Amino acid sequence: MLDYLIDMHDQYMMELCRECRNNYEKKHREFRKRHKKAVDIMLKATDVLFDLPENKLLTKADIFKNIDEKELRQSYQDMCVFKRIEERGYSDLLLARYPCFRKYFADFIKLRFQAQKGNQYLIESITIVRQLDAGDIKILPNDVPTQFIPWELQLALKNKDGSINRNAWEIGLALTMCHKLRSGDLYLPESKQHVSFWNLMISELSWQDIKDESFHELSMPEQNGVTVFLIKQYEESAQKAAKYWGMDNFATIVNGKLKLKRDDKMVHSTAVSDLQKAIDANLPLIRIEKLLMEVDQLTGFSKHFKPIQGHQSRPDNFYKTLIAAIISQATNLGIIAASASVQGVTVDMLRQVLRSYIREETLTAASAEIVNHHHQHPLSTSRGSGDISSSDAQRFKMQAD
Repeated sequence: MLDYLIDMHDQYMMELCRECRNNYEKKHREFRKRHKKAVDIMLKATDVLFDLPENKLLTKADIFKNIDEKELRQSYQDMCVFKRIEERGYSDLLLARYPCFRKYFADFIKLRFQAQKGNQYLIESITIVRQLDAGDIKILPNDVPTQFIPWELQLALKNKDGSINRNAWEIGLALTMCHKLRSGDLYLPESKQHVSFWNLMISELSWQDIKDESFHELSMPEQNGVTVFLIKQYEESAQKAAKYWGMDNFATIVNGKLKLKRDDKMVHSTAVSDLQKAIDANLPLIRIEKLLMEVDQLTGFSKHFKPIQGHQSRPDNFYKTLIAAIISQATNLGIIAASASVQGVTVDMLRQVLRSYIREETLTAASAEIVNHHHQHPLSTSRGSGDISSSDAQRFKMQAD
């Protein structure tokens, strides 16, 4: 569960940045055109001012005889807006999302985070957020750590009175936590994936216990018995090879070199070829998504794709998105190409299904449903009892006594 919470935080913050970046670039392009026009008008107005006669008293009305006042004011406003967008457009969009961001971050920040050496400022910052939420302190201290704040939020970090802007500081902390959780500098001791790097290392004392146990389980010799073990193993293998050597012609020795024979090509009768052609002629082409849905109608494997919370509710257009998500991963198509190929299914919808519904345990259950259904077919018994499997019924050599 902790790993899913961390993945959720990472996904939310990356999606937040992506949407704000796209909106920023869209707005920047719009006002860049208006800014260019405004610059031309301001240059024209400047030329008019330079051409005014010297030593002559002029009123405001005199100046605006040759300049369109309304157009000049609009140009000035456009230039101010563009300057704001250039400097703080992206950070303004991030800060506008702060209320939605806080809906989950207030609980997420309560997780028992720990940090590697050299990253204690993160724990200090997390503690400050908890104190603010609990009401233990009312405002951010002026000496709070700020070295982790991304450059995009630097201009928005301080208010006009010089105090730290909590919204900008907290979003900067959340973004830094994403990066540090990925690198392992920040971690949760109870997590399976996001743990301390050194927890993944085996101590010398533990290694001795594990090594002794592994030697026993794998039937491997101790260090001082390796030579005897290898000689014995070699002799047993040589005796077994001599026993089976003359039983077939798969392996032979030619001029002192081992030669292995290819498998004989399977010979199909004309009747088999004719039957295959008849089957192919009567099997129409089918799109992969329709095939998957037809298999689902027969087996009902899609019922196993349940969200991590365990409830039965599903998002809008779930089934279509589920099929598209399965195909995107099974064919290496990817969610970007899949969303472009399926009408009404967005990248966000695919990500939600992949994150919450398509997991190892749900895939295992769905696969078992298909295999169990396939095992009931009459033709399945011709390939064996179902205790073991091979890829597409390929032939594999087996050693038999």
